[in-house]
Amino acid sequence: MTLDFIDAAPVDDDGLLMHAEDPAAQLCLALVRLDDALRIRGLDLADIVRLRVESTDVLMVSGLLDLVGERFAGRAPVPPLDLVEVEGLHPAGMLVALAADVAPRSAPDHPTHPFTTRNDA
Repeated sequence: MTLDFIDAAPVDDDGLLMHAEDPAAQLCLALVRLDDALRIRGLDLADIVRLRVESTDVLMVSGLLDLVGERFAGRAPVPPLDLVEVEGLHPAGMLVALAADVAPRSAPDHPTHPFTTRNDA
């Protein structure tokens, strides 16, 4: 299994922090950015094998983890979550960031073909 890592933060397309000091909005935007990063790589939420939620205040963010479940709902099982307290995130005002371990699901061992042959003999 090949493991890759994707980081996601609550930033705009220019890398500028959005929703300073608003952990719920930051978590939601980081989840959107994670989804975007996966899609660009041809992956989706089901390819995440572990998700780390990094925060400067884990107590505050622990009450927001249902937002992760909402993002995954109906699309993929929620992977194991690690809630990690960090000293600080850059830039100032960032309270939440995500780090996902992803393992692309492998293709079937025997590819299917658009047609089959049948031997009636």
